[in-house]
Amino acid sequence: MKTTNVKLRLQRDNAPTWALGEQEHSYWYFENEHGEQWVAKREADQLYISGLDIDWEQYRLTLEEANEELERINGILAAKFLSKIPELGELDKKNLMEAIVVRQRQFTKLPLARLILDTCELLWVAAVLEAAIPGMEWARKQAQKS
Repeated sequence: MKTTNVKLRLQRDNAPTWALGEQEHSYWYFENEHGEQWVAKREADQLYISGLDIDWEQYRLTLEEANEELERINGILAAKFLSKIPELGELDKKNLMEAIVVRQRQFTKLPLARLILDTCELLWVAAVLEAAIPGMEWARKQAQKS
């Protein structure tokens, strides 16, 4: 197997220490169109997310929170994309949006719910969650066996 090292330069001095140095695996990086960087790292059954856009404030998600965040973000993305389908009538769109808004209310206390993320950032976080959750579940099962 061939490997390569990728070097990233995170902006500002207050990037989280877990995002610096060599990363073995379960590390994700994203830079949006404004040059704002985002990083995420899975450690066992925890997921850490931080970004320049939020002044490198760090968020730690449990497995349960990660699953709920994924459901919340998928709902937001569904609303964004479905609202752009011209074949959906206005009444259908209105009913769909109302259902999504009602569903979103149960997620207001989640760690990432207070962040204002654009579509690209939402897609990245959803991709990170999709990739991280299976590893978090595996780590949880391994810890329970011990």
